[in-house]
Amino acid sequence: MRAALFLLLALAVALAGCSSKPAPVPAAPAAQAAATRAPARDAKPATDPARVAGIAFPESEERAVAPTAAPRPAGAPVLTFLVYGDTRHNLRAHRQAVDLLLRQTGASFAGLVGDFVDDGSSAALWQECVSVMQPLRARMPVYPVLGNHDLPRGSAAPAFELLGAPRQSLARGVFYYGFAYGPVRVAVLDSPALLDGDAVQLAWLRSFMAPGGAPFKVALLHHPLWSPGPHGGSAELRKSLLPALRDSGVSLVFCGHDHMYYRTVRDGITQIVTAGGGAPLYDSTGKGVLAGDVVAKAYHVCRIDVYPTTLEVTALAFDGHAIDRARVWAR
Repeated sequence: MRAALFLLLALAVALAGCSSKPAPVPAAPAAQAAATRAPARDAKPATDPARVAGIAFPESEERAVAPTAAPRPAGAPVLTFLVYGDTRHNLRAHRQAVDLLLRQTGASFAGLVGDFVDDGSSAALWQECVSVMQPLRARMPVYPVLGNHDLPRGSAAPAFELLGAPRQSLARGVFYYGFAYGPVRVAVLDSPALLDGDAVQLAWLRSFMAPGGAPFKVALLHHPLWSPGPHGGSAELRKSLLPALRDSGVSLVFCGHDHMYYRTVRDGITQIVTAGGGAPLYDSTGKGVLAGDVVAKAYHVCRIDVYPTTLEVTALAFDGHAIDRARVWAR
């Protein structure tokens, strides 16, 4: 208990002493490889009544998002939010990510999909990481997601509390929670616990994401269900979590773990691996990649613009150019 209080105090002192502007850093490196795309499947038109009405697709049916080259929706978005992940202990790259995120005007909140640090038991690493994030946190809420490198939970809790995870949940050792912004409902999941068979969390997810309510439902977690990276997708999550996501009408899932950018559409759900926040980048193995999927070995962040009937996801390399753009419909 004393160690946790000491860490919380140390992090608070670090945050108080940080500048509101990121430290200058060298120019961001260009993406290490251009995004690659398999031959596109038929795109689902924006007027599809099934998507607009929120009717779930059959289990075996897949839908492709609109092509990257499609014109952007007319008018200003009703909401914008940001997602990135897997910063680990590359402080220089993390500062570049934060600087890029701060340049995205109009964003209401951000999420980081886990692996903040290399060693979650190190108070010093947590203090440095949260200090780098302070300019972003001063601008908007930043919702933390637990990754495997962030364990143990007791060491991660003080930083998660400072970043905005619910204190009452953290006190019980619970690292999953949810929130809503306008037309978007977001579930932040604890995938290490799900991989250990956390049935209580699955029941909570079904309740929190019950059919109806917000038209757009988004999940943030660390471990991917599908990935062509060296870790690969989790068969256990596809067995346990996927039915809950599908039945609840979740249309967009962000995760990390494999250090790359990867977008795929399965069972009507768009899953994006956004693990380019600073950890060493991985090559794609090519395993399990479907027609229409997009893979890129690049440091990046994601910007999500919410329109009345669609979400537009733009993956931005650290030099600011778009490596992918995808449109997602409500289910």
